[in-house]
Amino acid sequence: MQLMDPEKMKKLLEKAKEKGWIADQNVEIKFVILDLKPKWMKCRRTKRLVFQFHMLGDAENKTLCGKTLEEYQILPERQENLVVTQVNMMLGGLGVLVFFDLCPECFGNVNRCEPLKEGEKEKLKEEGLTS
Repeated sequence: MQLMDPEKMKKLLEKAKEKGWIADQNVEIKFVILDLKPKWMKCRRTKRLVFQFHMLGDAENKTLCGKTLEEYQILPERQENLVVTQVNMMLGGLGVLVFFDLCPECFGNVNRCEPLKEGEKEKLKEEGLTS
């Protein structure tokens, strides 16, 4: 996978090297992109707000599955667990539960959550849980 702008790819690689995420300088790195706008999803029989990881597409704000994200964080693949742990530690002290999932279109059908259907979204609005 190549980013459209080689300069942006170079900057991402330099940042990964600075942070110590790369042990072998010759290794090819794949990047994931975290959608920072959570969505209501059905996960294991309950409705939850979920942040979703995607594979990085051909531009900085594009996912492999074709979505364009407004608010996102790009990180090297395999760093997802680190991010999940850090966010849960920060928000766990406040009593906030945060859930993360992998996009089934980018990663294959490995996810446990699925987007809510229209009727379910309307019910959440009636309950005052979403706008």
